[in-house]
Amino acid sequence: MYYLNYTHTLRALDGYVAVHNKEKTNYKERVRPAMVATAQQLLKIYGIALAKAYKRKAFTKEELPALRTNNVQLAKLTHASTRTVQRHLVRLQAAGIITKKKWNGSKAPFELWFTAKVLSLKLPEMPAAVTAATLLDKETVVNNPVEKPVNKLKNEVDYNFLSYTDNQCFKNKNTTIGRHTDTSNTTSNINNRIIRVNKLLTPIEKIQNLSKRLTGYTGQERTPLPLRPSLRTGYTTGNTQEKALQKNKVQEKVVSWEDKPSEQDKKIERQTARESLLQSYAEKLWEEAKKKLYRKTHLSMTQEEIAKELLYEWYAPVSNEKLAQVHGVYTKRIELVRRYVNLAPDVRYVQLPYLFFDPENPNGFTRTKTWVHQDSAYQKRKRIQRKFFAILNYFKSNETAESSKAIPRLECFKRCEAAIKTLKRPELLQEFYKISYQIVQPESS
Repeated sequence: MYYLNYTHTLRALDGYVAVHNKEKTNYKERVRPAMVATAQQLLKIYGIALAKAYKRKAFTKEELPALRTNNVQLAKLTHASTRTVQRHLVRLQAAGIITKKKWNGSKAPFELWFTAKVLSLKLPEMPAAVTAATLLDKETVVNNPVEKPVNKLKNEVDYNFLSYTDNQCFKNKNTTIGRHTDTSNTTSNINNRIIRVNKLLTPIEKIQNLSKRLTGYTGQERTPLPLRPSLRTGYTTGNTQEKALQKNKVQEKVVSWEDKPSEQDKKIERQTARESLLQSYAEKLWEEAKKKLYRKTHLSMTQEEIAKELLYEWYAPVSNEKLAQVHGVYTKRIELVRRYVNLAPDVRYVQLPYLFFDPENPNGFTRTKTWVHQDSAYQKRKRIQRKFFAILNYFKSNETAESSKAIPRLECFKRCEAAIKTLKRPELLQEFYKISYQIVQPESS
């Protein structure tokens, strides 16, 4: 059973990222698509971890357990390098999606906490009678079946705090019965601590100890290792000093690389930009087809979505430089179909979008490709004919004009002949000779 609603969680993540990127004007501070993909994988495995953790120990929405993972696991899930995953986690933590990260060493998984703004949880309702003692571990309940109240200090307000004394036995012994490995005061355990020390705690410290017992989180970061004697005293040999300088240079170089987008991020951004561009062209062409071909046809939302997906396939093989040109050709093909249907609307019709725009349908939109070539050849013939008739009308008007306004017949004939030769149609030149002879012959006779 999963207590994390993935659908609502991923939507909340997208909304959170959109608001964050809108506020950040600097590109280096924005959450890029590759980082969003990493966050999605983190939330998916976090849902599985919550389901497993709730079976072992119940928790509430206010005190959620951390996600224990490592860079190698995340690199396999996101198909990226471990260094890329580290950069993504740093940027997600800076954006507030990851509220805290606890490092447990180079050979142990680290722990992550997420903000409640991107989590959609639905935990089983707990009975109202549940107390803090029921949320303790099984081992604690067995060892301490009875909770002993803490004695109140002098001049102190009674806060009714309870002191839990794990692994302690009240017998006539001078030592405790806890394990020797747990007796160190440097650990976060409160096992084997003397009761009188616990009595001297302030109310705030008692609350913190209770929170430690319920959540297991100490609130302390990992303490750094002590400095080497050479660094502590300030005395270094030449070789050690050179190594330190080289290490500082490498760290500065790594920090500068973190701000630069990786090749994978650039590739994902290019793919996202191209998909949105193709989707916009497909939607434009669909609006044109809907207005000209399906104006009187009722279409459902599902049919329109299928039409857009099919039109997206028509634009997919085209490069970005030729998209505008191809879109113009597709629009022209839609107009040719409209003319064809309007010539005989009673017997001609257009198929539904899922059939007409199917690339594998030879009688649909695919067939209009030949119509474009035929229409271009037809329009070219019409242009040549219009020019030819314009030249004939010029010759006829010169013959019928007054002698004071008309140019010599031979000069007009040569002008018309040269203009017709530019059309590169010998049959039109022969027709001009025949028509001009018929126009001049009656006057000479």
